Amino acid sequence: MKKIAVLTDFSERAEQAARYAVRLAQYIRADVVLYHSFPVPYTEPNFATFLNWPMEDLSEIRNDSNKELSKLEEKLKQEWPLTSEAGFRPGITSVSTPAVASLNLGDLSADKEIVLCVIGSHQNGVSGFMTGNHVLEIIDKVKVPVLMVPEHYAFDKIRKIAFATDLDNSDLDVINSVSGLAAYFSADIMLSHIDAESASNSEKGKYVKEFLRDVTNKIPYPHIYYRSVTNDRVKGGLIWLNENVDFDMLVMVHRHRGFLNRLLGLSETRKITELTSVPLLIYPSPVPSMPVF
Repeated sequence: MKKIAVLTDFSERAEQAARYAVRLAQYIRADVVLYHSFPVPYTEPNFATFLNWPMEDLSEIRNDSNKELSKLEEKLKQEWPLTSEAGFRPGITSVSTPAVASLNLGDLSADKEIVLCVIGSHQNGVSGFMTGNHVLEIIDKVKVPVLMVPEHYAFDKIRKIAFATDLDNSDLDVINSVSGLAAYFSADIMLSHIDAESASNSEKGKYVKEFLRDVTNKIPYPHIYYRSVTNDRVKGGLIWLNENVDFDMLVMVHRHRGFLNRLLGLSETRKITELTSVPLLIYPSPVPSMPVF
């Protein structure tokens, strides 16, 4: 049974992200796993304090984490009816695990049934354990797409998905995976390439034509089309899309040393919400196996 994992720090934004995940799970027929990585004390440069931390205190921290997870689990179960317009009620379970210097994602990384990891993003930028670096850490460790849900964003049926592509052939497998998600809603997939050169440029036009031919030949999903965005900055192009095109989800691929490193890393302080007011789905690259929704 496929699963959606939800990382929670018990904040309101994380709870809203969990609600989004449950509603999405109803449509794609997946179970939901609530996951909390609770912090324990440590001392640099070694973990002597952690190793000597009284077991009863660690047990109390774990119990508190489990209690909060149980509250959230029951709250989500009570909010949704036994059946929905999607005709499926996802199972909801929870997992808590201790973390010393960084997020402990071992259980999630080992669970091959997880096809998506959902986190909440703050209106004023990612915060807490959802900092930019932790988002990249999650992507690198879990190796499944990570969906960042904006604060206060409520789930609605997905009608259009925007896919920001650099026209690389490796995007074809990702587009195919996204089409599996889109198919549950018969949603359009809008492929958008952001470049300083206009699509009317003959050399670029030829490259785009070849890429779209491969999309048509290799991806059996009818609701895919292309829209070129002329902008000399990727971020500027994404902001333009967000302000001028109506879509329900933005998809990007995270390649090492690429745009997302600069966007989410410590050197980038601008707000994530400048990019998009809708959920942002980030695919890792490379990925051991492409998720099938």
